[in-house]
Amino acid sequence: MIQRIQSVYLLGACILLEVSASVLYLLPDNVFNGYRLGFLFALAVLGVAGLGAVFLFKRRELQVRLVKTLGAINILIVVALLTASYLTGDLTKIAAGGPFAAITGVFLAPVISSILFFHAGKAIQRDIDLVRSMDRIR
Repeated sequence: MIQRIQSVYLLGACILLEVSASVLYLLPDNVFNGYRLGFLFALAVLGVAGLGAVFLFKRRELQVRLVKTLGAINILIVVALLTASYLTGDLTKIAAGGPFAAITGVFLAPVISSILFFHAGKAIQRDIDLVRSMDRIR
């Protein structure tokens, strides 16, 4: 289970999503005031769902669909977070006075986790193709 590269990608994506959720939780109260709880919940649920996808190794088709869906939802959450923070002016608050770690944790970690979800999906698809080719040889 852990020796598969897609498991490493999925665990990395889950860790980054949970780090992003915790950094979002630890930001001052005046930043992301109206919508912090929604994004916090969405990031935490994505991280837990990604962790659950690791254990679907016996059902690869379902695993690849779940991972691709999680990656797409993650991209939508990042776009919504950037749009909402720009429209409310929180983006300038973070850029002006916030530490670089907060900006990286909130905005960059979900983008990197989306890339990791994409790579995990490709690796799972390679496993599916390998199993199909081995079935043809027999």
